[in-house]
Amino acid sequence: MGTPKVPTMHHLQHEANPLKCQITTPDESSHQTESPIDTKYIVSLQVQSVMRRHRTSPKVILKASITSVLAITIGFIVLYTFLLKYFPPTVPYHSSHKSRIKLIPKFGGSSKFAAMENHYYSLKWNISEILGNTPGNICKSGIEFLILIVSAPKNIQNRQIIRETWCNPVLYKHSKNAWQCLFLIGKVESSDLQDSLQEEFKSFRDIISGSYTDSYRNLSLKVMQGFHWASRYCPAKFILKTDDDCFVHTHNLYNIIIHHQDANSLYMGHVQSDPKQRRVIRDQDSRWHVLKEEYEEETYPPYVSGVGYLLSADVVKKVVNISQYIKIIPNEDAYMGILAQEG
Repeated sequence: MGTPKVPTMHHLQHEANPLKCQITTPDESSHQTESPIDTKYIVSLQVQSVMRRHRTSPKVILKASITSVLAITIGFIVLYTFLLKYFPPTVPYHSSHKSRIKLIPKFGGSSKFAAMENHYYSLKWNISEILGNTPGNICKSGIEFLILIVSAPKNIQNRQIIRETWCNPVLYKHSKNAWQCLFLIGKVESSDLQDSLQEEFKSFRDIISGSYTDSYRNLSLKVMQGFHWASRYCPAKFILKTDDDCFVHTHNLYNIIIHHQDANSLYMGHVQSDPKQRRVIRDQDSRWHVLKEEYEEETYPPYVSGVGYLLSADVVKKVVNISQYIKIIPNEDAYMGILAQEG
């Protein structure tokens, strides 16, 4: 009796039914049987085959992730909009170094401010109440920069000289819309002077009239009214603030602006950085005095001299919005420094 031959697996044929496999012996190639010892291979094969068919595609996972992110983002926007609309009694304002308005000194100086904590400001005054009724259509289209000039009502001659000299772009061989000058004037008690101002406006259409009384103590109101009017009606890229007793080399300023069209967060001028020069005057006999109730600190933050400073359009909008939550003081240039620190 010969030694029995042990069956060997010659090949494993995976057909449509994963539970069947083929076993052959060397002498009986045509004989087929099912071997119970190979069940584990069959089961493993079936499980792996099923897993391959049902494995989640990476594209499906990516689409699901994007959908979830979009849903969360939309939900946040809807919630934030709801809170802004129905819960506005106090206005949260957060300051950070990254978004702070930049002080760019003309002759050097520091532009650093101390870090500030988050504050909640309540409305201190309504800027729209001082706008007056100056029409918005006096703004020229396509101007590179706007010049707002603080002017005393009686300074008619100063305004006329300015119109004929540095406020005239044609004089410097530029187009007439290269820049525009507008004079800031408040209300006056004299009816004759008021009538004269109205006639002047009809002739030149370059006066922004405010509803505040024109006085030195209302200088900050005058400037903020000009910024508010400009941000609403005159979309110039840059705004220069100056006075009617100053001379501006508009040709040079035009060349600077042309080469810095993309400048943002710009607050440019000669910076008062010396703490001694920024000391708050409390003596009420002084024209520049500020009461403790108006401003508690003993020194102002660094600020640009009110003789003239240049702002980019985004900064003008910022100071207009912030100013309504900061108590106004008579010193316009120092007040701008306070707004710059808060912004």
